Amino acid sequence: EVMKHLAALIVHAADLSNAADAWPVSRLWAQWCNAEFHAQGDHSRRFHPELPVADMFNRSKADVPRSQLEFIETFAAPTFTALSQVAPRTAADGLQGCKVNAAICRATMQRNKQCMLQRAMNVLGLGNLPRFL
Repeated sequence: EVMKHLAALIVHAADLSNAADAWPVSRLWAQWCNAEFHAQGDHSRRFHPELPVADMFNRSKADVPRSQLEFIETFAAPTFTALSQVAPRTAADGLQGCKVNAAICRATMQRNKQCMLQRAMNVLGLGNLPRFL
């Protein structure tokens, strides 16, 4: 029974490992997954208009960096943390990849927020954002 759980954990970690890959690879996987989510949302909207479409499936509301960060924090990092109990070196690589990619997602979210604020300031004719933001 223990071996079955261990095997399941290893397969689960492998399934989620794209979140811990080097950023260029992880980013591609996130883009592919989100393209699939958006296609699902389009399908739902077309064939089941009476049902709401969750934001992550709605291409006009999706926030890919936030979705990826939530995926890392909710699924990938906890999986690699659990794996660290039985395979510490392997899990350490996965946790480090999750940490780096989560930081990149946070930085992207911050940059996107600043770009949106700057666009709003430009539309309002207020000039550039103050440097402290």
